[in-house]
Amino acid sequence: MAKTPLSIAFLWHMHQPVYTEPDSDIALMPWTRLHATKDYADMPLWCEENRFPATFNLVPCLLDQIEDYANGNLTDNYLRLSKIPVIDLDEQDRAFIVANFFTANENTMIKRFQRYRELYQKRGPSGIVDSARMAGLFDNQEILDITVLHNLAWFGEHLQEDPDIKQLINKGRNFTEVDRAVVLEKAQNWIAGIIPLYKRLWFEGLIEVSFSPYYHPILPLLCDTRSAVEADPSTPLPQEEFQSTEDAYRHITLAIERFEEIFGRQPSGMWPSEGSVSETILPLLKETNIKWIATDEAILHKSLQLGARHEPGRFGAATLYRPYRICRKGKEIAIFFRDRRLSDRIGFDYAKMATEEAIEEFIGQLRRIHDGLPESGHFVVPIILDGENAWEYFPHNGKEFLTTLFTTLLEEDFVEPTTLGGFLDKHPDGGVLERLAAGSWINGEFRTWIGAPEKNRAWSELIRAHSAYAGTVSLLDREAVKAAYKDLLVAEGSDWFWWFGEGNFTPYAEEFDTLFRERLKSVYKSLGLPAPESLDDPIHSRSAIRKPIRPPLEIFTPYLDGRSTDYYEWAVAGLYEPSGFVGAMHGRQVSREIQRIYFGFDMNNLYVRVDTSRPARNILAGNESIAVEFPGDRRFRMVLTPSIDGPIALFQEYNDELATWRNVEGGINYAADEVVEVGIPFRALRAEPGTEREFFAYIFSANKIIERFPGSGYLITEIPGPDFDAVQWTV
Repeated sequence: MAKTPLSIAFLWHMHQPVYTEPDSDIALMPWTRLHATKDYADMPLWCEENRFPATFNLVPCLLDQIEDYANGNLTDNYLRLSKIPVIDLDEQDRAFIVANFFTANENTMIKRFQRYRELYQKRGPSGIVDSARMAGLFDNQEILDITVLHNLAWFGEHLQEDPDIKQLINKGRNFTEVDRAVVLEKAQNWIAGIIPLYKRLWFEGLIEVSFSPYYHPILPLLCDTRSAVEADPSTPLPQEEFQSTEDAYRHITLAIERFEEIFGRQPSGMWPSEGSVSETILPLLKETNIKWIATDEAILHKSLQLGARHEPGRFGAATLYRPYRICRKGKEIAIFFRDRRLSDRIGFDYAKMATEEAIEEFIGQLRRIHDGLPESGHFVVPIILDGENAWEYFPHNGKEFLTTLFTTLLEEDFVEPTTLGGFLDKHPDGGVLERLAAGSWINGEFRTWIGAPEKNRAWSELIRAHSAYAGTVSLLDREAVKAAYKDLLVAEGSDWFWWFGEGNFTPYAEEFDTLFRERLKSVYKSLGLPAPESLDDPIHSRSAIRKPIRPPLEIFTPYLDGRSTDYYEWAVAGLYEPSGFVGAMHGRQVSREIQRIYFGFDMNNLYVRVDTSRPARNILAGNESIAVEFPGDRRFRMVLTPSIDGPIALFQEYNDELATWRNVEGGINYAADEVVEVGIPFRALRAEPGTEREFFAYIFSANKIIERFPGSGYLITEIPGPDFDAVQWTV
């Protein structure tokens, strides 16, 4: 009798966080829209074309954004600039396009289009001069081509096969405004078809659609932050404890309700955000129709160690490749455990290999698993991974790899592709789990979201806002309560905590930081309470040094007149200009005033020039002040503040005991006209030769910071000594 085929079940996880600030329809980042045109439909379409079953895990807050883009109720700055006639773009618009519209994988997306590659090479892989001057090197036709090609590069394989799109791809260059309008219309129509596609394939039975809690929170940490210590006893916790099973439950039930509204049916499976599980989340499933959840194999290993019948060393194929049943409060749930190695090989490694080699290895691993299983019984290998971010590293968005993988698996007689729910329907029996260990798919613990100082500060801010809500909710009307609670749920999402602290890098950390803090500020606004001043202070990388576009090149002494007429006067100065979603191009409702900072020095003074989006004299004609602050053991700042006779300069030191600034002698020189230019003696900063000082700039009014630059972290300058060699100066 032949051995039972080995089932294999793929779960592709699709997720993007809420990228809008409260009461805004402008996403600060465009990733939902770009992945919608590139990935969200291509994946199920390849399943349909090959008749390959799979589970797709869709997060409700992603579905909301897809709907809003399809209906024209959501935009982002990339999309906004792609709709403006090129002749109407201002200097700042053009600078943003040149700086950001090459945000795509160079090898697999940019180089695919000859014209796009040429324009990318003209700009260079990173800015070596400020983007405004670089943008001046591109004419109107080049700017138009960049906007068209950026959108085309983010089109998936199926959308690129559209006859009109294929014609434009073949055209290659010298696009017209009409061409661009066609591209954008095709994109919106494509996005509008994504949810109906999933619904159709789900009802046809080819795919299964599962879900994650609404705003993608880490459920065990919402239930009890001490779950982090249960998973890893060395995890530092925030000073305040937090337990809110009510919030965790609402994320689940709201998600199920939204699924029923969108798809007309409830899901039977859930991938808890980041595969995060614990005993505390199981009772939340009692009143739901959820039949299965899934997590990582590390959790199975830890859970078996907790069981009374644990036998050390017994963790073979027959142990891992089956679902486990666990019963709590009369509710039985099946739990699948992902094969970490095979899942991660697809997500992180196979893009670097030839397709044939990668698939041969994958099939070989499955065969070895099958050979090591008992002759009888039914087993399943869960392959669970991100369904959108891996493919930009594969040629042609993973088309060859995925279609070859699907057809090969369907042809092999020792494997049987299925869905997780489909396997459970046929083979409901499995192992019995006495206890579920706490942890996630990342190392079986939660330190990606809690434990580091920045992450814990974010938790403290969330806990404080939650306490304010709990203490005020009974006094508020229904609409205020609803608005405040929604913002709390959004702020509980995992993504903000993922990017805080070290370990995970993104050039858009400031945007994630802003989105998190603005949500919490909105909670207080709905409650009718003032937001804590701490929410004005960035959480991310508070001590991080921001790398300038260029460091100071040599010692110089500029003439301070507040004007930018002579480019060469500051040409040897250091220059910092953010390269991400910044300024008015940031997509926020309020334009950023500070555009860039130049800085440099002679032997006695530090010179700082602050360029603003409107003349600095106009900013200083109202109620706003401009400051350059120097943190440290002794904290100083230079302030330009309005007066009847025009802006005046103050030099101040912070008094920690009184928690206030006091004026001190500084001997500073300044000018404020088109721009701000200041000269600050090193002696005023108590700065010794050969040392360094951190600094940043900001605009404030009534002691409230309106805008900080950089948005987080600091710039740094060296204090030259008598033997300073300008040619060798480096940051």
